Amino acid sequence: MFHARYILESLAVNDPAIFVDYVKWAQVLLTSLKLPKDCVSSSLEVFKDALRQELSADMSAKTDLYITEGILSLKSVSDEIPSLIDPDNPLVDVARVYLNALLIADRNKAKTPIVESLNTGNSIHDLYLHIFQPVLQEVGRL
Repeated sequence: MFHARYILESLAVNDPAIFVDYVKWAQVLLTSLKLPKDCVSSSLEVFKDALRQELSADMSAKTDLYITEGILSLKSVSDEIPSLIDPDNPLVDVARVYLNALLIADRNKAKTPIVESLNTGNSIHDLYLHIFQPVLQEVGRL
């Protein structure tokens, strides 16, 4: 069970952030799969109850805090993770064209904006920083 893996990691480093980030990710994932909005929070409540029965009072109190923090974090979660292509990126339009070409697996359409950017004076460094890096991160996010 993923809940258990992530709470164990958070407990190991004595920081709820790992578990809270996981809970937010799970909410976005399950919402995108059209599962009910309360799916994550409901499963966390069941998980919390199960841990109370199995753990010592001290450990149960700590896991309760982490799980409660995770549930509370769901109030601030959007249905979608925002794009990693920053609208303030100086090559945002080129990055979006390149991304769309990659997504449809059209090598020629992907190559064209890169070559044009080089021909208009952008450096290789700029291409990596403002096109390749954010686009590949965006592909990973999708």
